[in-house]
Amino acid sequence: MSKEAAYILGTHNEELDRLGFQHRVWADAAHALWHKANIRGGQHVLDLDCGPGFASFDLAGIVGHDGLLTGIDRSAEYIDYAQQKSAASGVQNTRFVHSNFAEMELGKEQFDAAYARWVFSWITNVDETIAKVAASLKPGGVFAVQEYLQWGTFRMIPEHPDVRVMIEACRESWRLMDSEIDIGRTLTERFEKAGL
Repeated sequence: MSKEAAYILGTHNEELDRLGFQHRVWADAAHALWHKANIRGGQHVLDLDCGPGFASFDLAGIVGHDGLLTGIDRSAEYIDYAQQKSAASGVQNTRFVHSNFAEMELGKEQFDAAYARWVFSWITNVDETIAKVAASLKPGGVFAVQEYLQWGTFRMIPEHPDVRVMIEACRESWRLMDSEIDIGRTLTERFEKAGL
C-alpha cells in the first residue's frame, strides 16, 4: 500500500500491520461493546472510519449472511484493501465506501447500529458527523463508540522516561491541531444534542 495524506500515520504496509495488531489487542473490548449494544444477526451495521476493515470483518461475522456491514473510510487505499480481502475471503455481506465525513451520504434510517473506534479525536466536524450518523439510524438504533477520555494517563509498568516524553509530544501535537484527543469527555452531551 502507498502512503496517503488522509491518515497521519500513512497507509503503508507497516501501518497496516500496526493497525492489525492494535485491533487484536482491543478485540475483546470491541466485542464486549458490540454485545452490550445488542449487535446481532440480520442487522445492517455501519463501521464509521473502518480503515482496512479489521473490525468490519468481525462485525460482518456477527450480523451473518442475513445482515450487512457497511464500512466507510476516507482512505482509498484502505477501502481497496478491505474490498480485496472481502472478495478473496468470499465474504458477501460487506460493502465498503470511499468517502470523507463531510461528503458521506448515509441516508435516513438505514442502519440498525453504527460503530466508531478512535474517530472523533481526529476530526474537526464532530457534531456534523454525529448528526449524520444519528439520522442514518433506524428507530431504536444504537451508536457504539470507543474513544479517548484521558489519553495522557497512559502508563507502562515499569515506567520508562521515553514513554512520558512520547505522551507529552503527542499531547502537544493535538494542542496544535483543531481536533481534541480527549473527545470522550464531551461525547455524551454531543450525542444527546443529536437525539441519541
